[in-house]
Amino acid sequence: MVLDDLGHKPRGVRLDSGDLAYFSVQVERTFRSCGRRFGRAFFADLDIVASNDINEEVLHSLNKQGHQITVFGIGTNLVTCQAQPALGCVYKL
Repeated sequence: MVLDDLGHKPRGVRLDSGDLAYFSVQVERTFRSCGRRFGRAFFADLDIVASNDINEEVLHSLNKQGHQITVFGIGTNLVTCQAQPALGCVYKL
């Protein structure tokens, strides 16, 4: 909320591990609750970005489960062949 007070536009959150469908629903509920509680309209416009070796099967599974994800980050499976190995690494600070 401080970013909003300073004139910066909050963009959203990124989920990159765990149960993406479940977490996205919980995050959306939290956004709505915070928007109502603090009277901040920007909470309704925040994106929920999901990544984590997302491929076609994962997309189908997420759709079956129900989710609130607004943006998908698809990297490794977009630029590599599924039949050939790819090293998926993330360096977290």
